[in-house]
Amino acid sequence: MRFTSAEEDFVVNTLSSIPHTMEKLSFMLNICEDSGEFVHWGLERLYGTNSARSALRQAYCSILRDVLKTPAQDLWNEIDVLCADTEGRSKEEFLGTLRDGATKLKRGVQTDDLHLRFTLDGLLEAAKSRRASQNA
Repeated sequence: MRFTSAEEDFVVNTLSSIPHTMEKLSFMLNICEDSGEFVHWGLERLYGTNSARSALRQAYCSILRDVLKTPAQDLWNEIDVLCADTEGRSKEEFLGTLRDGATKLKRGVQTDDLHLRFTLDGLLEAAKSRRASQNA
């Protein structure tokens, strides 16, 4: 099936197969290079580097908006499910990986990226606090 744009292709073929918002965020941060650019070789091959990277930035912005408008308790519950599904991965580990990935972002509009980092920091501190209270 031929899509009208790189963004439509990416959303339909890739993102729609990832059920959780935080998992989508994780995927996007994993394809973000140290330069802050999102890279997906398959999209670049089909649509060219500029179109593919633009589509990836747009998809990231959409996911970021979804994360930031979701109540923290709902994000926590989602992380609970994701970490339960992955044997051996703690919430702290998952959130730390997301936080590290978020530091690579160097977009023009940085307030949402800062908001994301603060949100991830809050969730990470909650995970540490819960672990400490369970170990006490």
